[in-house]
This record gives sequence, structure tokens and C-alpha cells, in this order.
Amino acid sequence: TQYHLKVVIDSARLASFYINGVLVVATAALTSSDLIPYIGVETTTTAARSLQVLGQSISRLVAAS
Repeated sequence: TQYHLKVVIDSARLASFYINGVLVVATAALTSSDLIPYIGVETTTTAARSLQVLGQSISRLVAAS
């Protein structure tokens, strides 16, 4: 089964998670420590799995010191 997962983080740092275009959950405001980019796949079987990542990006505005 293929699923389309979309994570949207708005300017207020609120994250919304969509599966196949349907909002599944929305979070409270994220902090910079919450924004650690990684992708993980969990399975409860030993059967082969595949994951195709079409893109991932993350950014953080850092003030000049």
C-alpha cells in the first residue's frame, strides 16, 4: 500500500501531519530542538520493505551574532 505523508510547519511553528491529504494530527508549537531531520521506518515483521523519499528539507533561521 502506498501512502502520501505530508508534514507542514507554519510560521507559528505548528506542525500538521497529513496522510493521503487527510489531516491526521496537529501539534503544539515546535522548538528548534524539535526540528531534527531524520526518516525512520518501523515494521513488526521481517518481510522486506521499501521507502521512496521524494524530498526532505528543513531550515532554521539563525540570528547573526
